[in-house]
Amino acid sequence: MKKLYIISTLLLSLPLLSNGQTQRLVLAEEFTNASCGPCAAQNPAFDALLEANSDKATSIKYHVSWPGTDPMYSHNPAQSNARVNYYGVTGVPYAFIDSEAQSGSNYTGAPTNVTQSTIDAYYAIPSPFIINLSHEVSEERGSISVEMVVKAAQGISNNNLFAHIAVVEETITFDNPPGTNGETVFHNVMKKMLPDATGTALPASFNQGDSVVINEEWILENVYDDIQLAVVGFVQDNSDEYVQQAAYSNPIAPDYYDLTMDAILVPEVSYCGDSIAPVIKVENRGKEVSSMKINYRINDGDLHTYDWNGEINFLKTKEIILPSIMFDLQEEDNIITVYTSEPDGQDDFIPENDTLEQVFNQSPVLTQSTVYLELKTDNYGEETSWELVDSEGNVIYSGGNYASNTIYNETFELTDQFCYDFIIYDTYGDGICCSYGQGYYELSDSEDNVFADGGDFDTQETVPFGIYSNVGIDNSPGKNLTLNIYPVPAKDNLWINVRTCHSGQATIELFNLMGKSVLQNEVEIESGFNRIRLETASVRPGIFMLKFSSGKDEQFRKISILR
Repeated sequence: MKKLYIISTLLLSLPLLSNGQTQRLVLAEEFTNASCGPCAAQNPAFDALLEANSDKATSIKYHVSWPGTDPMYSHNPAQSNARVNYYGVTGVPYAFIDSEAQSGSNYTGAPTNVTQSTIDAYYAIPSPFIINLSHEVSEERGSISVEMVVKAAQGISNNNLFAHIAVVEETITFDNPPGTNGETVFHNVMKKMLPDATGTALPASFNQGDSVVINEEWILENVYDDIQLAVVGFVQDNSDEYVQQAAYSNPIAPDYYDLTMDAILVPEVSYCGDSIAPVIKVENRGKEVSSMKINYRINDGDLHTYDWNGEINFLKTKEIILPSIMFDLQEEDNIITVYTSEPDGQDDFIPENDTLEQVFNQSPVLTQSTVYLELKTDNYGEETSWELVDSEGNVIYSGGNYASNTIYNETFELTDQFCYDFIIYDTYGDGICCSYGQGYYELSDSEDNVFADGGDFDTQETVPFGIYSNVGIDNSPGKNLTLNIYPVPAKDNLWINVRTCHSGQATIELFNLMGKSVLQNEVEIESGFNRIRLETASVRPGIFMLKFSSGKDEQFRKISILR
């Protein structure tokens, strides 16, 4: 159903700039496909740029039938084809900014050619129109109604102007890629153009302040998630295809609370250590939330509850680091369970999506302290780099600036630590295998046992591993003891990794800056590797000297404690 009204200046008052022009909202239109490899390579950065400029630009993504399968195209092929033909697009990905394809370091029309400077330049061009756009999804979630008000900020005479309304699904997320390029997340996908792809013809002339009101309605079909429905409106000049102005109507929050556990980011598939600060991602699919309880446990351990306070708006996500807990790490099938409750002290409307479980295993544990890396780069070696990070977050080895299709070998001598992360990066986001060469990495121990390998990832991949080793202990007098302390600074607990040649009793003592002993513990240690927890919750924050002594051997470390 369509209604169009023409309203004189006196009947509708919208703000106008004194020079008869108004602020522009930039429109990005991209043609893409879920089986297009270059689309998967270029879309993440393009989407991130648009998200960072949501106050300056909006977008419509038209999914096409080539080069392969794409269910989003099959939902509305006629209107996607109509926009393809309108612009004469012959390849994907292809992007327009206010109808103009951008040139740059890539082919003309490549999304990678669109930069912050591009958006800023178009945003700075005043528009002769003001658009007010709003929409409403029916209570039964079966239809959407849209109102678009187009007002002239100056006198205009042009018989080729058309108003367009596009209902888009702001974010579509698949569990598995719907095409062959690996993409699972898609943004601002065009679902329906109202009344059709041709749009609504506007009057041939406007006096300054004249307005047109367009009302449209659509019975929903082929929508993955109606909560994600938004609307883009724009005015386009068919004589030169130039987009004069655009507007965006955001998805509308329902009148209830609905927090969803989106992901458990830490731990991943494997983990090193027996204490952990889980990292989760929560999505808000209801009313704005400023507080909630986050409940979590590992295996059959105690249930821990964290009272979170902050702000999560509708359809936004928040990554949250939970307080660290101790647990008994099993070699296989450890389970972390996390669930939210009591958003703003109220009931969650859809409790079924509040809980996530994730299985993780013990990461590889080595008995030697020497580790070897073999790395072969792909066709773009300059995109590859890596770091080896210790349990305190220190980068102890790193590499990069490589040639293409070349094998590199590195040796890591690791002492006085327990857990490490090997992190490999690819700046383009397509890993080092297998679309652009057969790159790989292998981590092995001194007996040539490969304990981790890979190459097929996107932006980065992390391999955690641990070392239990007596290698490197000097048996000369006074050199029988090595230790490492973390975290630094500490809070309620301090961990001490000790390697020694002797068994027996050891003493741990903390001294303040005045030399006064503030904490003393007696512990039993065994020859080899020992991991000791020192509770520091009773110690006031400050800087201290830690003394660890066993027999005639002593080691000192300066530490700090914070709250």
